Amino acid sequence: MSKAISSEVLPSALHHNFGHSPDASGPAPRGPVVNAKGLAAYIGTDVSTVWRGVSEGRLPKPFYPSSRAARWRLTEVDAALEATRSSAAEARAARQAKRLGGDEGLSK
Repeated sequence: MSKAISSEVLPSALHHNFGHSPDASGPAPRGPVVNAKGLAAYIGTDVSTVWRGVSEGRLPKPFYPSSRAARWRLTEVDAALEATRSSAAEARAARQAKRLGGDEGLSK
């Protein structure tokens, strides 16, 4: 004979397993999650490029709700992509400033 699972226990168990808490004291849900194929479609690339981005540190590491089930939170992916864009813009500005500073030294 199976026991009935109370409605109070089930949500807390699910939230516990996935890192979400139904009460205000725990961490808030962090947005939608996608698998590797969904992430590849989201960022407009191939699945192998997703895994390369993870290994090179451009994309966050996935979490695994079960074995062989890699998932990414889109909020974390967006933050990582924004950081990559801003660091690329900073590097480009530094190169341009260096080039302009170097050109001025040659023309004098």
